[in-house]
Amino acid sequence: MQLQKRLAGLKLLIIDELGFVSLCKTGAELLFTKSTAIQYAKDNIRANSVHPGIIETDMTLPTILTDEEARRGRIARTPIGRIGQPDDVAYGVLFLASDESSFMTGSELVIDGGRTAQ
Repeated sequence: MQLQKRLAGLKLLIIDELGFVSLCKTGAELLFTKSTAIQYAKDNIRANSVHPGIIETDMTLPTILTDEEARRGRIARTPIGRIGQPDDVAYGVLFLASDESSFMTGSELVIDGGRTAQ
């Protein structure tokens, strides 16, 4: 019950990068989202997950986006035709944190420019 009281006032919970990566490798992140959504829906607590593709950040620029040929290849393989920007993910998270998504729980919001739709 203590956890429910603490979660009831929480608008948004973001799992840190390393936690997200390790959970996704096993598929546990998806199951965690869905089971949390079912468990807490009666308490009006929504649980959704965000799955970004390659996003141009300080972390990706010096690593996977430095080689111009590799960058062009990633863009070519992305149906929208560009690398994602931090705002692309931020607006998705903003939507999930807003009342506009009040009937949404247990969902995965994929923000990858269409890469997983291929």
